[in-house]
Amino acid sequence: MAKQKAKRKRKQNSSNVAELITDKRLKELLSILTKDSSKIRLTKHVQDRMRQRGIDLLQILRVLGRGEITEQAWFNHTTGDWRFTIKGIAAGTTISVVAALILIDPVEQSYAIVITTHH
Repeated sequence: MAKQKAKRKRKQNSSNVAELITDKRLKELLSILTKDSSKIRLTKHVQDRMRQRGIDLLQILRVLGRGEITEQAWFNHTTGDWRFTIKGIAAGTTISVVAALILIDPVEQSYAIVITTHH
């Protein structure tokens, strides 16, 4: 029940944002969010992939904060979030991160969910 309420709230808040989030704006938001690691949430799936592939949280944060968008953000109407792929170099390794941005007004309440990662 609580998950359904949270999902509805995300959809309501997301419907108030612009129809398109630019790569520049996405990078600005990620730069803000990665300064507070509590704003970056990891799915069980990505935690398994991180262990399997030898990728740590600092590498994920570095790529999210400084990487290049490789798949423009698109709005997922089903879940009410923005999905994107970002790629960067962390600890000498090129890493891609697939994540969802939960954009809430005010922005300070926003957060990102890391879905998966790979080399």
